[in-house]
Amino acid sequence: LSKVHNINLYFNLSHTHHTMAIIFNKICECGIDIEEDNALIIDEYICNIVLSEREKLLYHNSQEKKTIFYKLWTLKEAYSKAVGMGLELPMQTNDFGFINNLHLFGEHPIIKNNYLCATITLDKNQYLAYAIKQSSNNTSKKNQSVTLFPIHPNVTFSLQ
Repeated sequence: LSKVHNINLYFNLSHTHHTMAIIFNKICECGIDIEEDNALIIDEYICNIVLSEREKLLYHNSQEKKTIFYKLWTLKEAYSKAVGMGLELPMQTNDFGFINNLHLFGEHPIIKNNYLCATITLDKNQYLAYAIKQSSNNTSKKNQSVTLFPIHPNVTFSLQ
């Protein structure tokens, strides 16, 4: 689009079993990830691959380990996509261990290296996170749009 119509449009997408998520931004880079809890056994091996040392402390000290794990996982994937590295950015070095429960379970966005990141629980087993690079032209929610396209009918969600 940008080459043909001279339109600045950044986008990213992700999908899970029943839902596809797309993020658009007119100003700068963005990333999104959606995961569904699919009975993944989260053991110490998985934690060592995915979580930083600080995140492991957050995870092990939580009553809601599975939720913490999926929220951190989706944040890491969304951020790594937004910075243009994807899976080249090792998950355990992509550290969100500085955050707290207000970020993971509240409405407070996270700022990491000039990227606004947020995590949303869509239902009790679907987790979404997005990351948007911040710039002087991109500081309000009106420039952000996250839309989910359900594969199952009668399921919709939109954040604008």
